[in-house]
Amino acid sequence: MTKALLIEKTGGPEVFKSVDINFRVPRSDEALIRHTAIGINYIDIEQRSGFYNLHENTSRRKLPAIVGCQGVGVIKELGEGAVVDVQPGDRVCYATIPYGAYSEERVIKLKYLHKIPDFLSDIDVAACLYSGMVSFYLTCRAYLVMNDFTVMVHAVDTDMGDMLCQWIKARAPGCKIIGTVGSMRKLELLKDIRCELLLNYCEDPEVLRERVHQFTRGYGVNAVYDCIGKDTYMLSLNSLARFGIYVLYEQRSGEIPPISWKAFRARSLFFTHPSLFHYARNHVDSVLAVAEVFHYMRIKKVVPNIALRCRGLDEIPEAHRQIEAGNVSGASVVIF
Repeated sequence: MTKALLIEKTGGPEVFKSVDINFRVPRSDEALIRHTAIGINYIDIEQRSGFYNLHENTSRRKLPAIVGCQGVGVIKELGEGAVVDVQPGDRVCYATIPYGAYSEERVIKLKYLHKIPDFLSDIDVAACLYSGMVSFYLTCRAYLVMNDFTVMVHAVDTDMGDMLCQWIKARAPGCKIIGTVGSMRKLELLKDIRCELLLNYCEDPEVLRERVHQFTRGYGVNAVYDCIGKDTYMLSLNSLARFGIYVLYEQRSGEIPPISWKAFRARSLFFTHPSLFHYARNHVDSVLAVAEVFHYMRIKKVVPNIALRCRGLDEIPEAHRQIEAGNVSGASVVIF
């Protein structure tokens, strides 16, 4: 028997239910792993709340279900006849669907697992893997960030915003970043963050438009990376330069309303609403993304910023509440 957090319906953090479950014996292409740490990501909240389909791009199993897409652990058992380069006792990690990370142990397909190098700790990998893989595809696949670009990154105080800024500076150190936060208090706290300009996206839209206009000398930004959505989409659109791209990868404040195509035609703008699980669906793409994350962690260009440490599964519901309230400025991990 192993402990897991189950949801039988979507809703707030109160829908989590602690249960004891038995996992089946792994098949020849699977492994049973014992988690040592898992990462809590905003997509977990979106799945728990019902904002996104819990089983998007999977077999669409119905509730009850276990959420969580990122885990770190030790291989406990391999399926009979498995021919792979990992063995029981090896440290491995994953950031993928199908979900099921909110458990002390789980059975998962071997193709989703990546060996962890000796120079990285389990906790650091749990803090950086998902956000690092997302940052890789956002800046290299969805849109290739270059040294002479200016980009806008919303919510730089969050786990994703912080990682994205680190990633941009690692890959394109000459790229200028306009960062945003959601309050004056955060604006004061983050004065020294790695952005050339820091804005409060809750200020008057015309004031913000003018500040972006002045900073970019009337040109605008090449790309906007938006994880907020409803509260920031107008600032995002108004800030883009001609041929700029609006990359909406999360919607933490709610879904953006329908936008007329005329808003994009005015400056020949582009729009994308991408998902890691499309960009890393192919095993080769997943391996490349993980290798990039490990590389930048090894050379200290990407540094874990752990803001919340949970001791076991029972603390996850409260962690969700704190993250949704905007009280967590960095990564959240569960340690077993």
